[in-house]
Amino acid sequence: MSANLKARAWVQVEADALRQNYTLIRDAVAPGARVMPMVKADAYGLGLEETVRCLDNFDPWGFGVATVQEGVSIRDIGVVRPILVCSPVPPDDLDRAVASDLQLSVSSLAALARIEEAARAASKIASIHIEVDTGMGRSGFDWRGAERWLPRVTARNDSVDWVGCYTHLHSADTD
Repeated sequence: MSANLKARAWVQVEADALRQNYTLIRDAVAPGARVMPMVKADAYGLGLEETVRCLDNFDPWGFGVATVQEGVSIRDIGVVRPILVCSPVPPDDLDRAVASDLQLSVSSLAALARIEEAARAASKIASIHIEVDTGMGRSGFDWRGAERWLPRVTARNDSVDWVGCYTHLHSADTD
């Protein structure tokens, strides 16, 4: 086996191109819009630390990750803006997520209860985003049952702060 890291495949991205793409996307949404770059999976193989440092100067709203460890890694390089974990957090990672001020996706009432418990135990307020399943079927609250789960999610609470809501569009390429 070759020790050459480029023996099979590699990608080389110039920071200027990454910044140009970020600006192009942001401005296409609206001039001055705040964007949340997804940097999960080592920034899709581009290098988490390098990508975050490059884009942090453009004042994104925050960064999106898939795991608590990825979020902690971003905190470890000094990023203070929001970091959203866009996946259900395993119960064993909740204490670390809350301690690191990561914003957490909530896709079930059971997950909400676990996050509330972890936040109370840490004497902190956990920031949450509600994931709504609009038909993809992977995770999230079923949009058709909002009358059942929404009152519980939006109830005043001393351990969680509902700061956002998102979905994965299951048919983004169709009319």
